[in-house]
Amino acid sequence: MKSQYLRYAQLPNEEFIKMYVANPVEALSVYFLETVDVHTFWEWRDAGGTYEKAIEYKRDHLLWKVTKKMITPLKYVGICTKVL
Repeated sequence: MKSQYLRYAQLPNEEFIKMYVANPVEALSVYFLETVDVHTFWEWRDAGGTYEKAIEYKRDHLLWKVTKKMITPLKYVGICTKVL
């Protein structure tokens, strides 16, 4: 059911960007239908995570969980070496 929502009734990118500017933690949670806490967001941000990256990851890997999406950039910059 989640995959059907993400494919057919997802939050438009323009709305996501507006939400991200106002409250990035909530925006990521709504956009990926996954709970994102402030600590995960801080790691995401410190690793160079942006709304552009989130849109790119969602487009390229529609069914990945948001935490898996965040692991790769975090490992790349050496911030996180364990699974979130």
